[in-house]
Amino acid sequence: MFLPPNVTSLIQPMDQGVIEKFKRMYRKQMLRRLLLNEGTEESVVAFSKLLNLKHCCYMAADAWDNLTEENLRNAWKKLWVASMKLEAEEEITDLNNFDDFVDLFNEIPGFNDCNYDDAVDWLATDVNDLGYQILDSDEIISSLQNEESDDSSSDESMSTPKGPTSAEAFAAFETGLEWFEKQAECCPAQLLLLKRLRDLAAEKRVAAHRQIKIDNFVKKI
Repeated sequence: MFLPPNVTSLIQPMDQGVIEKFKRMYRKQMLRRLLLNEGTEESVVAFSKLLNLKHCCYMAADAWDNLTEENLRNAWKKLWVASMKLEAEEEITDLNNFDDFVDLFNEIPGFNDCNYDDAVDWLATDVNDLGYQILDSDEIISSLQNEESDDSSSDESMSTPKGPTSAEAFAAFETGLEWFEKQAECCPAQLLLLKRLRDLAAEKRVAAHRQIKIDNFVKKI
């Protein structure tokens, strides 16, 4: 995505609104996730500390799913100006709409005074970010040495969290199913998906229980 100037085309298709729309949808996902917290100013600070790479990957996937075929077609509008004129105008209107962000900001504790200009400034904070840092030789050597030491220390201290058991997951899916069935947004496809996940947790719970019983009959030497 980032190439030296002497081999980079003058017009990059992904720069024609696709990356901008993706970043905007990503930030909207982040605001929505923030709103799922307890709804206090302390929860905003806690959110920034607990956000990890896995959460970011999920938000990026959701953001990409929000890109439409029109967004991708409009990336080529400078090659087919005549045929893409109408869609391009609609895309510009869509990219200039910040009302959703203002509404989301106003729901977050401590951000009630945010207005249209604040939303524009926040979305444009990285507009001049090249996506990479220019380093000299000494800085490159130093960063590589620090990277090696970090890798060795992280390998020693890294431990994989166990996560919830199959029994705990089964109970959680049971509760989720009971809640979802009573919601107006409930649809058969999503309900069946939850049921399949619950059944999978049930099967693994039974398998784990059988394994424990077999192990009890094995005498330790």
